[in-house]
Amino acid sequence: MIRTILLALVASAFAIASVVGLIMALDAPRKRLRRVGLAIIPISLAVVAGAFYAVAASADTIPIVDGLLTVHTGDILVTSKPLTDRITASGTMVQAAGSIWINRMDGKPFTLSGGATKLGIITAPAVGYALNGFTYQVMDGTPVPVVAAPPVSSGAGPAPAPPAAASALVGANLAGCYAAAGGALCPLPSEIDAYVAANIGDIFRFAIKDDTPFDKLIPAIDEALAKGKIVIIDRHDYAWHSAADNLAYWKAKLGKYVGNPRVYIDLDNEPRGFNSTTIPNDFMEWAAGTRDTEALFLANGLTNPVLTEWPQSSAIFRFDKGEAATKDCESAGCAIDRTPGFPITGNVILSPHEYLDHGSSGTNAACDPYSWTDSFAAQVRKRHLRAIIGEQAWGKYSGVPATCAAPGAATLAGIRANADVIIGFTQWGGGREWPAGYIFAIAPKGQTLDNAYVHSLTNR
Repeated sequence: MIRTILLALVASAFAIASVVGLIMALDAPRKRLRRVGLAIIPISLAVVAGAFYAVAASADTIPIVDGLLTVHTGDILVTSKPLTDRITASGTMVQAAGSIWINRMDGKPFTLSGGATKLGIITAPAVGYALNGFTYQVMDGTPVPVVAAPPVSSGAGPAPAPPAAASALVGANLAGCYAAAGGALCPLPSEIDAYVAANIGDIFRFAIKDDTPFDKLIPAIDEALAKGKIVIIDRHDYAWHSAADNLAYWKAKLGKYVGNPRVYIDLDNEPRGFNSTTIPNDFMEWAAGTRDTEALFLANGLTNPVLTEWPQSSAIFRFDKGEAATKDCESAGCAIDRTPGFPITGNVILSPHEYLDHGSSGTNAACDPYSWTDSFAAQVRKRHLRAIIGEQAWGKYSGVPATCAAPGAATLAGIRANADVIIGFTQWGGGREWPAGYIFAIAPKGQTLDNAYVHSLTNR
């Protein structure tokens, strides 16, 4: 397996210093740059101060000791400035084992592992700077490790079956905590128990606003965590917040849950109000702001997974419009492609909303005959990202409208078929806020979760 290693300088706006090199997979899609001198940064790249990271072709992230590139014979190094150390007549570059090489992108030293001493020059443009134009192949050192295949059973009966693919998680939004004074409608531990028992409680999404009495939500959060479930805290104020505001808000709000890997932060529900004076495009401002928020979180010990929603209601069908390079971004996918360093780590998770009514507004019971799950999953996979569908709906406890049966089934089938990139979903319409007449009510007061709509979601 050949890996590509990108040596580059990370912009100081990331608030992460002393980065010696960045590693990049050859099969990772190339990102358009907006500023000369910034290197392309792969989607799955993990960056920490003073450390290298290699991204294999499988998009795994492999930590490497400061100053040392772990390489194998055949690996390819890529940089935007030439390495000028000791070029031989045969067009190779040679150093004694363990010697220091210089990354001319930032002037910092690096060394190669495994006794590697020789780099073959693959491409060397006749310019001093060419974006990822200088490539070198490791000619010696340690070969790529070979993993032995598991033995085939020679006894009676078939060989053991390969492990099954991970299943998508099934969850629900339990609304109400922000809707009544004093948190009177916040979810109760008994509701958590009921949703878990009904197999619709792998993930819970709780919507809050700035004045929500968070202490009223803690018993439900603790009950879900005690059962090994994931909890998403959704800042449901439809606003866009700066990285500094996000850090102050979430550090204060989460309290004892800071750093809990099963308490996810949903930065902004369906954000709007983008007003940057330096980035005059909502999608580009969103991508840069999400990246900068993640960098600030990491620098301050806030390591909870982060869900991000994009402009225009985080609509799943608006994720990628295939904009030409000459046009401004009108979608989240375009903005990601043009924003260096989005995301910094795999801690950032996309969170689309998928309502199946006309315009995907979530205001009509009838559905259009479309599902976007498969096409969205393909775009997410191409960028080596993951997603949780934060809101979706097409029925209620009393049944599913005829126009929604087929697209709803297609949506669920798409989620299950793409569980490698779609972690799961939280169905909209749960919680004590909703009356029986609400078009997406999963189980209003007086009703149970033992209904056909819930059964369809859980595939029972």
